[in-house]
Amino acid sequence: MRLRALLLPVLLLGSAAGAGGVAVAADARDARAGSCAVVSVAEALNGVVGDCFTITAYALDGLLIDDGLHIYAQPSRYNDPSSSGVQLGLAGWSDDSAGQGAADLRVTGVLRQCSDVAGGNLLPSAQYDFCDDHRGLYLDVQSAEVLRRSAVRRAVRADGASLGNLVPLAQGPVREALLAEFRTVFAGHRADGGKMLRAMMGLPLGAEFSAQSALADDAVIEVFGWRMPAWAGAAEQAVLSGQGQAMPEAIACVMDARRATQNLWPISTRDIGLAATRPYICIGAAQQADGRVALRYSMDSNPAVEG
Repeated sequence: MRLRALLLPVLLLGSAAGAGGVAVAADARDARAGSCAVVSVAEALNGVVGDCFTITAYALDGLLIDDGLHIYAQPSRYNDPSSSGVQLGLAGWSDDSAGQGAADLRVTGVLRQCSDVAGGNLLPSAQYDFCDDHRGLYLDVQSAEVLRRSAVRRAVRADGASLGNLVPLAQGPVREALLAEFRTVFAGHRADGGKMLRAMMGLPLGAEFSAQSALADDAVIEVFGWRMPAWAGAAEQAVLSGQGQAMPEAIACVMDARRATQNLWPISTRDIGLAATRPYICIGAAQQADGRVALRYSMDSNPAVEG
């Protein structure tokens, strides 16, 4: 899920102190004075809370990462006491050019800990989704410069199947029931020539899009379930696996037969949103309390570049 845009301004507090005796005012002075260590994201994640760092890395969806493949790392969630080790949250910087891909960003700021936020030491610039959903570290931004627009390349099953959070659903009655449901939906898209899909993607009538070939009669449908993240305990695993449900939440994608043989399927929920550049169309499904199956599409305004 995309994080909401960071809209709050950077506020430098003149007297408050952070957790563990870290003086916020001193941190701010360090940043302004240019006395910050130049490090990588990985080095910052091994740093000391309260230290000031200057980092040049990818910025995407409220995260700072050293390498494009790190967008597929399982993030640290609210009940995970550890950082993921590759993703650093960003607070106090908003990308006003959503939809243009990742940015190569040179950023200076102070290292903070989300558990300190939960403990009541919330800095105004940290009031956003990263610490609502994660534990671990984030950078409280003092200054930032976009060096250039860049492209994070989408990993596919052929080269990164172990990276994402999607795995093909095992053969069985659940998979067959879902396949029957999805075949009906995709047949509807085939019948209208992709008209509804174009409207959802904001494309004009008759416009070409990469997944048009997925509407062919011989298109292949794959159904995915969830790979259990490292943070999931017994309760979370029960929810994620749909325990006690006849039809757990799942995702189906359709792609033309040629591309399917190249294993270009998505490996992560971050790459299932509708986008004109993607070679597949994906739909989510979940069984409702009354037994009916609810289908949903997701949009992606900032898709990774196809590999």
